[in-house]
Amino acid sequence: MKTKLLLLYLWVSFFHHGQTYRFKIIDPVICFDYKTHQIVAIEDSLYRIEIDLATKKSVKKPLHLDSQVTFQDFKSNFIPLSSEGSPIYFVDRGCGWVLELRKDSIVRVDRSFHHQNQFGGAFFMHHGKPYIFGGYGLFTYKKFITKYEVELKQWYLESEGGNLKNEELNIFGCNASRLSVLIGKKTGANFSNDLWTYTFKSKRWQYLGQVEGFDSLINKPKVEMNNNMIICLDYLYEFDLEKLRLNQYYLNPTNSVIRIVKFPSFYAVLKRVLNRKNEECVLSLIDQELFEKNHLVSSNKIRLLKKDESAVTRYWVFLLVVLVVCVMLWLAFRLKRIRKGKGKISPNVAELLELWLSKPDYLLELNELNDLVNYDNPSMDTLKKRRENLTRLFVVEISSMYQLPEHQIYEPLPHPLDKRMKLLKLSSKLVERIKKGN
Repeated sequence: MKTKLLLLYLWVSFFHHGQTYRFKIIDPVICFDYKTHQIVAIEDSLYRIEIDLATKKSVKKPLHLDSQVTFQDFKSNFIPLSSEGSPIYFVDRGCGWVLELRKDSIVRVDRSFHHQNQFGGAFFMHHGKPYIFGGYGLFTYKKFITKYEVELKQWYLESEGGNLKNEELNIFGCNASRLSVLIGKKTGANFSNDLWTYTFKSKRWQYLGQVEGFDSLINKPKVEMNNNMIICLDYLYEFDLEKLRLNQYYLNPTNSVIRIVKFPSFYAVLKRVLNRKNEECVLSLIDQELFEKNHLVSSNKIRLLKKDESAVTRYWVFLLVVLVVCVMLWLAFRLKRIRKGKGKISPNVAELLELWLSKPDYLLELNELNDLVNYDNPSMDTLKKRRENLTRLFVVEISSMYQLPEHQIYEPLPHPLDKRMKLLKLSSKLVERIKKGN
């Protein structure tokens, strides 16, 4: 008897500031109608319960569920979404079908199919449209955002995710300008949580850092995780990713808490209770100020781990060493090519180079090449052909030897006394390299 009285006292003390409503089933569908400022609760396929927040009165009204969906499927596989100025949507938890509450009916409004590709993702509203980020499907974690176009009645890709490494989504929050997500990644015994933000206007992701100490909270036994809330043992943890704050609430007793949802200016707490025949559910609506006043334990700044400056320094030093090694290897390869080229110079080219370097201003008359190619009294045409071949061979071998473009080996000039004759002048760059021994 004393135990029952104690439990009754704890129950009353926890909820005495809020209005309670009893349901026949565990975990009914709870959503918020922004147009009428009412709670809509669905526990049966034949009716809905509307709770007026001003009068605190509940009214049972008829409900007609779309024939394509069974009530069990609706309750288990659809997530309610609504926002200011939008109707109440129910979105397939894997992404796909979209239902809408229209007066006394829930009807299917999309022209989509069962995508089944974003289970466990972040479901949220933005500018009156349902969105989904991340999730799991087809054996992979997703890093993209999809949005439901109300006018076209189809799902479309909003963002690819960039360099985002999405593995498991834990906590998220959304406002008019951006989406903030806390993404968990488990490697062996280590658990890391990266905070990312997505700006809708620029469609860009930004990495803010790693949340410190969150791994200890994740490893605790959890009752429920819902958007930005985690219920662990006797406490509710509420994340405000915009202000980077973590609020902790004491909820004792919590062994029967099913779910807590925050609506505008109040908290909705679903709790399991026992009667003589079976289990039922009680919904408590508690004003936000009273909830914080009676149950808030702490409100702490979320700390982001700073980047390891020494690790960054080591990274840049490593890149510099790699760059220096690459430059040295390139120089060694270049020197090897030059030396290899010097060994391949032909006797005729070496003789021509020696002759050319002996001339004043390095000017060589074209007919002076005759002595190098006139070894069997050839005809004039043959002599001209041999001169052309020799100069061509000279250009190729000297260009390879001194690593100069072929057009920079020599330049033809008109003869000052006879315009029919030509002078060939070695380029200044080639002469300079020859003098330096390169």
